[in-house]
This record gives sequence, structure tokens and C-alpha cells, in this order.
Amino acid sequence: MSHLVSELHKTSITKASVEELIFGVTFVTAFGLLQLPYQKIDGNPVPTIIFKDNPSSFHAFLLAINFAFTGAVLTVSLRARYPKIARYCRQLAVVCVTAAAVEVMGPYGNMDLELLSTLHTI
Repeated sequence: MSHLVSELHKTSITKASVEELIFGVTFVTAFGLLQLPYQKIDGNPVPTIIFKDNPSSFHAFLLAINFAFTGAVLTVSLRARYPKIARYCRQLAVVCVTAAAVEVMGPYGNMDLELLSTLHTI
């Protein structure tokens, strides 16, 4: 019985890997987007709260979220048997979730390419 208790203490909910965190954030973001009010721009629904007059930024955000989610799921799926491939998938997820954050922050701040090049060197 004490062995089970010690195993329970080793596995903690607060101990999530980067890919699991990205998976959760992108999953919640995708469902959160469905709750936002939309406006049709050129036949495409665009959320009026964040990307009101910028449908191309919204589409870039959706692509980044989609690739981040896919990279995170692939990392979780492949990390035990194929760690090298999983590492590349994790890098894809991190880069794409960063790009999604830049797309959201773009209208609110003055993001320039220096920030992106700094993130790329990390």
C-alpha cells in the first residue's frame, strides 16, 4: 500500500510537460473561439473581439493553433518509441504556439521582426 502512495506522490497534476501544456492550451483555445461573436468578412467568419478588421491574421492564428495542436499530439504519441521524431514535433508545437501568441498580440502591441528573430535563436 505504501508503494502505491509513493507512486501517487511522484505523479502530480502540476507536473505537465511542454507538449501537454500546449495540447491543453490549444484545445481550450479552439473551443473558446467557438464562443466568440463573429462577423462575416468576404464570406469567412472572423471574431469581432480580437481580429475585427483583419481576417488574414485570424487565418494565420488558426493555422498556428492547428499546427501547434498537431505537433503536441504527435509528440505525446511518439515520445516513447521515437524520441527523435517527437523532439521535432515538440519544436513545431512550440514555434507554432509562439506564432499564435504573436498573432494575438500583434494588434495590441507593436510587434516587430526583431522579436521573432530573437525567439528563433532560442
